[in-house]
Amino acid sequence: MNLLTSKVTAFSITLIAVAAIFASAAPVLADTSQETAIGDVTDPGLLPDSGFYFIKTWGRNLQLMFANGNAQKAELHMRYANEDVLGIKKLCDQGKCDTVHRYTEQYQLQLQTAIQNTEQARIKEGNQIADNLASRLQQNYLRQQEVLASVLSQAPVQAQNGILDAIENSSRQVENMIREQQGEAALEQYREQITQQTNNMGENTRLMIQQRLEASHGQVGNPSVGDSQTSDNFTGGTMPTADPLMQGQGAGQQGGQQNIQGQDAPSSSGQGTGSQGLNNPGADEHGNKN
Repeated sequence: MNLLTSKVTAFSITLIAVAAIFASAAPVLADTSQETAIGDVTDPGLLPDSGFYFIKTWGRNLQLMFANGNAQKAELHMRYANEDVLGIKKLCDQGKCDTVHRYTEQYQLQLQTAIQNTEQARIKEGNQIADNLASRLQQNYLRQQEVLASVLSQAPVQAQNGILDAIENSSRQVENMIREQQGEAALEQYREQITQQTNNMGENTRLMIQQRLEASHGQVGNPSVGDSQTSDNFTGGTMPTADPLMQGQGAGQQGGQQNIQGQDAPSSSGQGTGSQGLNNPGADEHGNKN
């Protein structure tokens, strides 16, 4: 009887844990009179300042583990990006804007991974699915930027920089996706949408965002060193960087080639003077006349 009771208890605890994991990633009923929505997401769920935030992370990882293909993974990462932006807003609404740094970095990674999975879906699942994903991702991003901009004025300077970094970097990622998948004409149309949306914001917010985006437009296709080394925590990939050992070997090879060239020069000179001596029978080996 004791053995049976122990098994039932263990099974019940497992079920509760699994239910909690999936429930943490699902939308929670919120006050609809003041809710902010991005796509179909209206609540961020658990926030990083919660002692149970690890459960949310487990839930996301579990959902990704059972995702069926790149398209479904892109959908999930898009949703997580929406949740993270709403999390930033909720923390700022609670007067905790100085704690959003973790969320801004996580948001950028979620959006980047959604774009990567969209590109993979185009290769493996067809253009129609990928085009639909890219269109939804673009519209979700416009809304994400709008929500991030709404909290800029109430954030302290350090938090403002983190939010502006998130807007700038994510904008570059989306623009690169549009350029590669849809072309320059679609990119210009998208930029017009961004400009129109930014012009509808408060003056201070508009100026801060425009300055960042204009600087980013001048660097499109040339991401910063930090961007090129970004680690993808969700797919396990890391952008490759130059191997210092290989660089050292390359420098050694170059130095070796220079040494060889330096050694060849006297040899050639010696051969030339020797040839002169041979061509002039009345001269010694140094070319002097006997």
